[in-house]
Amino acid sequence: MNVTFTLPNEEVTKKFLAEAKEKGFIGLAGHRSVGGCRASIYNAVDMEACEALVQFMETFRKIFFENFYFYLDTLKCYNIVKLVYKLRREKNEMRRDEK
Repeated sequence: MNVTFTLPNEEVTKKFLAEAKEKGFIGLAGHRSVGGCRASIYNAVDMEACEALVQFMETFRKIFFENFYFYLDTLKCYNIVKLVYKLRREKNEMRRDEK
């Protein structure tokens, strides 16, 4: 699953992606035809990694600008990440119980 989000403009997006790469978050650039950013959340990504990304996003927002829309996008991203992780964990538990 990909969680998509946008920043106010291309300059801020480039700064966000550069800062993210410095912190070890790679592959956050959105599709070249659409732009923006996307966080890929798949089975191998644990909750701690998702929380670290959200923390980085919040730190970036606080340091570089106060943008309410980015804050909402961050919350949306975080909530989707938490939901996907929870559903995935519940599905795995159900599989174990069936065995």
